[in-house]
Amino acid sequence: MEQINLKAVLYLAGICLGFIATGITLVFINETTASEPIIKPDYERLPPSDDLQPGEILPVILVPLLIAPTEESEYLEYPIDLPLESTAKPMARLSKIESVQNMWVREAEKPEFTDPEAISFLVYYTIRYQLHDGTVYLSTSSPSPAALEKTLGFGGEVAHLDNGLEVWLDANIDSDVTPNAVSFIDGDLIITLAGDLSMERLQDLAAQVVVEG
Repeated sequence: MEQINLKAVLYLAGICLGFIATGITLVFINETTASEPIIKPDYERLPPSDDLQPGEILPVILVPLLIAPTEESEYLEYPIDLPLESTAKPMARLSKIESVQNMWVREAEKPEFTDPEAISFLVYYTIRYQLHDGTVYLSTSSPSPAALEKTLGFGGEVAHLDNGLEVWLDANIDSDVTPNAVSFIDGDLIITLAGDLSMERLQDLAAQVVVEG
């Protein structure tokens, strides 16, 4: 199973982030009406603590950008006119494909957590959509059981779409491929759209996401 070591951080009020670390592992592995959220997001922007003891787990875990690596060789091309089939876990997809020119799918080889007691996230699927105006990556992910017990911090601003869906907007990603991202919670899943499209366009696409399986 592919793993990328990241850092969990407790972040400052407002837009500042305090990079106080504990280990996070990122594992690759309806129109939108999200399920009742099980994940506990942080709305208070808790400041970092000065009295943490060695090995102490931080109260807020910052969620990393949850998409699989964007290298084209890691994805399998999928016919646009065939329905997507989720073989193991729920899969988020776009319900409207009129603007989709091509699509590719990457699935986790082992869609299970190797250590449920570790703070980690698992990316079940990432779909890469080539649209007429850019590229977007749509991923379906989940926190580990240990991470699910914690409060999770999503970067960026909180917003609500016209359909009432609560989303997190992150426009400060240091990437030419995925400079903007929109995330939302669906039960115990985290759905992420990231790409080179405008934030407004990503929000429009987020409203078209359905989660099946």
